[in-house]
Amino acid sequence: MASHITFVAVNAYILIDYLRRTLKADQIAAIMNLALKFTFLAFLGVFLYLTLSGTTRISGRVMTLIDPSYASSHMPLIASVAEHSPTMWMSYFRDLNMLIIFVPIGFYYALVHKLTHGTLFVAMYAVFTVYFSCVMNRLMLVLAPAVCILAAIAVSHLVGKSAKAIRLKFIASPSSKPKRRLPIDQSLLLILLVTFCLKTYIFHSTDVTARWYSSPSFISDFGKQKHGDRVIIDDFRETYYWLKQNTASDAKILAWWDYGYQIAGMSNRTVIVDNNTWNNTHIATVGKVLISDEDEGYEVAKKLDANYVMVHFGGYVGNPSDDYSKFLWFVRIANSVWPEIEETDYYGPDGRFMVDSISETMKNSLCYKMMFYRFGEVLMYDNYPTGWDRARDKEIGHKDISFTKFREVYTSDNWMIRVYEVLEPENRGP
Repeated sequence: MASHITFVAVNAYILIDYLRRTLKADQIAAIMNLALKFTFLAFLGVFLYLTLSGTTRISGRVMTLIDPSYASSHMPLIASVAEHSPTMWMSYFRDLNMLIIFVPIGFYYALVHKLTHGTLFVAMYAVFTVYFSCVMNRLMLVLAPAVCILAAIAVSHLVGKSAKAIRLKFIASPSSKPKRRLPIDQSLLLILLVTFCLKTYIFHSTDVTARWYSSPSFISDFGKQKHGDRVIIDDFRETYYWLKQNTASDAKILAWWDYGYQIAGMSNRTVIVDNNTWNNTHIATVGKVLISDEDEGYEVAKKLDANYVMVHFGGYVGNPSDDYSKFLWFVRIANSVWPEIEETDYYGPDGRFMVDSISETMKNSLCYKMMFYRFGEVLMYDNYPTGWDRARDKEIGHKDISFTKFREVYTSDNWMIRVYEVLEPENRGP
């Protein structure tokens, strides 16, 4: 599309250049006015036709930018993606750090001190991207350039004014008329303060890049312990290697879509759903498998031709970003296809969604059983009951779990990944 637009724009430029050389200024103005009106009306007409005819429609992601509540109300699949969630304040301080201090100063110099078309554009760009970044976490990337430019404007003016005040202090002649400027001590202090902020930002950016953005998402770095050793949780990679070595080459793995690309890329196995989230019905079907009881989940899994089911469990190591934390999104996305599925059925008797107080529907769900199977026998701490979930800091509400149509085949060292084989149906005879 971009190449086509460039082609049209180049031809339009050649045509306009030709008209400028052959026609008078008033004729060119009249033609340009007519062309702009025609282009606008043509674009509006095509847009309305495509939208009203159903040929195309505004995507759910765009609608979420316009109305932040749209995704949670109409498209739970989009709302379930972590990058589409509203940005937390912590993310601004973690990613922007000291630059936040300079952004308001940059706004002042861009809009009040010396207003130009360029500074007005940067200010408008920053205002819009602040709103967009609040709506979606992933749009922090769009905000970053505006923050950098405004911070650079602020630093340039602050250091420039301070340096000029110091320079004039030493080169000004005694007979010259004194001008209003910063005292030399304040100028030096301001330069040192700006330098300190920039130095802090460099070290902070290096640390954040190393700790947050340079590690693959399937390896968890728990940092250094008291003895100095770094604790690395490598369960995902180990599981993918196990799948590659211990399952048939044509085996199909059923897991939530978050892990689809990783399984396909590192295990070289077919997945039922992956990170291409356009097919809402397909993902909702996988969600239905995980939230249904064993019998119904088995039937749907067999219809999907799945050979193994993989779940992510963080209760042993204290990782709250597991499938239990995502469980309600399984329910909501499945509800978008099967309205009879009720989210409240999975809440505990006290109306909460907790691991210690669970309903019968939740207790029988396949995902719950696969995550907590045999975990009720594990003693996590002395003087604590068995089955203590570190991620939720609660004792699990149901421990007597067994399977008839699935079989546990692999659990990683830290219990983060659990894999179950979908058994073949019993031979019913002639």
